[in-house]
Amino acid sequence: MVISLGHLRHDTRGITAVEYGIVAAFLCLSLLGIFSRFGGVLTSMFSSTTSGI
Repeated sequence: MVISLGHLRHDTRGITAVEYGIVAAFLCLSLLGIFSRFGGVLTSMFSSTTSGI
């Protein structure tokens, strides 16, 4: 049991997946913040464009 736990400490295969997960979560939160901040501006821009057509 002690040998297998020591082996897990040096196993870094899952670290990259965790890092990608953190980056993806940060990207999603950033996009959500940007869209919520500028959502009204985009809606009015597209509404004026469609009414102009």
